[in-house]
Amino acid sequence: MRTRLAVVLLCAGLVVVPMARGAFPQIGVALPAVPSSGWFRDAITVTFTVPAGSTPGGNCFQVGANSFPVTQQGSTTLTCSATNGDGTDQKTVVVRIDSVAPTITSSGAARPPDSAGWYNHPVAFNASGTDPAPGSGLAGCGSASYGGPDAASATVAVSCTDNAGNSSSAQSPPFQYDSTPPAVTGGGATRAPDANGWFNHAVVVNFTGTDNLSGIAGCPAVTYAGPDGAGAAVPSSCRDVAGNVSNGSIAIRYDGTAPSVGAALERPPDANGWYGRPVGVNFTGSDVTSGVGSCTSTTFSGPEGVGAASGSCVDGAGNTGSGSVEVRYDASAPEVTALTPERAADAGGFFNHPVGLRFEGRDTGSGVDSCTALTYAGPDSDAASVAGTCTDKAGHASAPKTFKIKYDTTPPSLSGVVAQVGSKFALLKWKASNDVAMIDVTRTPGRAGEASTVVFHGKADFFKDVGIDNGTKYEYVVVAADPAANTVKQTAVATPLPALYAPATGARVRTPVQLEWLPDARATYYNVQIWCGKRKILTAWPTKPRLLLRRRGVVSGHRYLLPKRACRWYVWPGYGKKIDRRYGRLLGSSAFAVIG
Repeated sequence: MRTRLAVVLLCAGLVVVPMARGAFPQIGVALPAVPSSGWFRDAITVTFTVPAGSTPGGNCFQVGANSFPVTQQGSTTLTCSATNGDGTDQKTVVVRIDSVAPTITSSGAARPPDSAGWYNHPVAFNASGTDPAPGSGLAGCGSASYGGPDAASATVAVSCTDNAGNSSSAQSPPFQYDSTPPAVTGGGATRAPDANGWFNHAVVVNFTGTDNLSGIAGCPAVTYAGPDGAGAAVPSSCRDVAGNVSNGSIAIRYDGTAPSVGAALERPPDANGWYGRPVGVNFTGSDVTSGVGSCTSTTFSGPEGVGAASGSCVDGAGNTGSGSVEVRYDASAPEVTALTPERAADAGGFFNHPVGLRFEGRDTGSGVDSCTALTYAGPDSDAASVAGTCTDKAGHASAPKTFKIKYDTTPPSLSGVVAQVGSKFALLKWKASNDVAMIDVTRTPGRAGEASTVVFHGKADFFKDVGIDNGTKYEYVVVAADPAANTVKQTAVATPLPALYAPATGARVRTPVQLEWLPDARATYYNVQIWCGKRKILTAWPTKPRLLLRRRGVVSGHRYLLPKRACRWYVWPGYGKKIDRRYGRLLGSSAFAVIG
């Protein structure tokens, strides 16, 4: 017996079952096309056709058509067989039916509300569900997004689908949806403008609004502090309960910036950039927003020095700007404070030749520009008057001021310089004017091997130079200086000798012998005595400081003879008349020897 294939219809699939080979019967199968999911959503009819000459079996009950309506949910299996002498043919059909839609168990929003239970922008709703057994099973649930219209109780449809393609839908729970911003209906400042309809400092602006659905939650006040503008926009906003915010603005006139201020002086400076008298100052301003309303003006009259004139301008919004301009102001004349010579005084505070003089001054304003300068060359005076002025940089001249200086270019007088000599001394005498302050006597040769030496420095009318060498010629220069160091000088020559200087002491002489001695300034005559041994040979009364002796002769009525031997002679000065016999101290004595 040959085996045939048994065909099993399982939804859309065929199951082949081996059967005996031979001329077996052929069973026909008829049913609707099986959906791709393998599930029918409605009842169907399955028809098996059993060929004649065979014996039906299974679910088939007759030769020919055997129809089986299938309405049962789930899976239904139908088997049909046909048998003849050659063998058996069997076909099995499995039919799966799911005509029941799934059940939606929940449909909630994917996020919380935006504000106070309200949604204000699209929101997704997600569904979940089940598919009743013996169904095909849940394939999935969809998601729906809601973005309007606004509603106080909005819903959205959601759905679930099973594997057979059955769908169910449901409305979400009601929710509040408002995506429309509120409307700003008005606004205004909380205070009046500062000036001329303008605000010039921070101002609070309040706003009002409406909302047709969720209602107004609030419109915050705005503090506006700039920027400036004739139509400055103050931003506004209102918020509804759903959290929607509207934006807008209102215009106000706002100028919080003070005007800029400049200044101009009415006239140029009086001198060297300085004003020496009051000057008017005008102030001008500029303001790009509200414009300038008014500016001040003033007259600057101090204080003196480098100062500033200040003023202000007010703009249309009431802002005040200030400005200043430098003013160099000096309305006072300078003061002469000092007289300064170009060099120090020559001596004793005196100038003894022309001297340049410069006046100095003080000025607390513009400062001293110049002062008198001159050269003084006389007349001589110990209180010579010199006047000068100073001018400041503002052009003011000071009152003249007089100073005293000592000026003397005239030397003193010196006369009658004489030198009287004696043994080892020289007596110098002179006559000096009353203005002599100092006498210097310089001797040549000098002391201790010096060429010249100042042997006297002081104020006197004579000087006695002692301890000098007899027979040496000395030159004396007498210099007289006044307090201004003007000088005059005279020269005298002196050769000191012994009081009785001729013949020299111990000289061996021949007659005639000339006796000479130093004069006495007050003597009117002299008494001369000559002694040879113990015998007085001669007495004479000459009026001059000399006496000529011959070997023999008559003197004053007395005869005499000079012996050839050593003799000593004496001289006394006599004062007044000879008859008065008034003699001074012995001028001196000396010795000589006559040899022929």
